[in-house]
Amino acid sequence: MARIDADELDRIFDEGKEDVLQYADLSTLTRLGQDRHLVSVGLSEELIESIDQVARSQGTDRQAVIEGWLVDGAQAASA
Repeated sequence: MARIDADELDRIFDEGKEDVLQYADLSTLTRLGQDRHLVSVGLSEELIESIDQVARSQGTDRQAVIEGWLVDGAQAASA
């Protein structure tokens, strides 16, 4: 994850030419007003390794990848 200061991030966001998410630590991203609950899921080692590869390529962690996929899936299912 690249590091920049707040003024530079604001400039990049305002220009709209670059994805500002590359500057965010998505593993710490939370949505205000939403309680979090722990859920256990059994996954194969092969699936975990695939998820970890995606996480490394995105500069984030396994939980953030899984949560993002679940949010996308839930939104698609409710559309």
